[in-house]
Amino acid sequence: MNNSILIFGAMDAETEFLISQLSNVQKTETGGYPFFEGNFGNKKIIICKTFTGMENSAAATAIGILKFQPDCIISQGTAGGHDPILHKGDIVIGEKLVNVSSLKTKHYGKNQGIHPEEWEINDWDAFENDGKKIPCLYSSPSLVEAAMNTEYIKGKLVKGITSSSNNWNMELDRINHFVKTYGSSCEEMESYAATQIANRFNVPALTIRIISNSEQHPGEEYDRTIGQICQEFVLDVIKKL
Repeated sequence: MNNSILIFGAMDAETEFLISQLSNVQKTETGGYPFFEGNFGNKKIIICKTFTGMENSAAATAIGILKFQPDCIISQGTAGGHDPILHKGDIVIGEKLVNVSSLKTKHYGKNQGIHPEEWEINDWDAFENDGKKIPCLYSSPSLVEAAMNTEYIKGKLVKGITSSSNNWNMELDRINHFVKTYGSSCEEMESYAATQIANRFNVPALTIRIISNSEQHPGEEYDRTIGQICQEFVLDVIKKL
């Protein structure tokens, strides 16, 4: 039974609505990270604004787990679309998470050039993708199942692979390389780190990301307001936990 849930969002646009839905809210701050503790139905919910980036996410996750000892964590918010089948407003449940900034290059000497298409992810676990081992982390299967069984009518709801890094990729060839090589559904800057730290503490973790923009589809530019739709879905998921 998940009666205490720690939820992360990097920005106000990814946390404000969630905080507004809590009762008996108490705000505390540790290490510069604000935590908002309150009630949603019969559950204790803690919302943390982690700020952007993998290091912030890792630090906030460790602090949140030690401070509140939650039953599970949810990393949620907006993401840039990678898979061309996804459009603004679609939600990706991150079954697998890949750190696309953890790269190993092949050896080339001076003046032999840069070969980013040959860079390989060098990381912890692995999953099979077209017969190749791809390093990744995994969301909790039971939490993924609960999210996938939650109704969502404002777009597609898919199980996918979330790419995390401290990069904002806008080169379509690079994005398509991630899709082809790693099966990437979308990109963001926090979930891999949150999941990695949660795994260290044996706390089940789930990633939920809504597509807010996509280089695959001209005109689907970043939309700050779409973060609330993701937060509304997260609350629907919480009701099932």
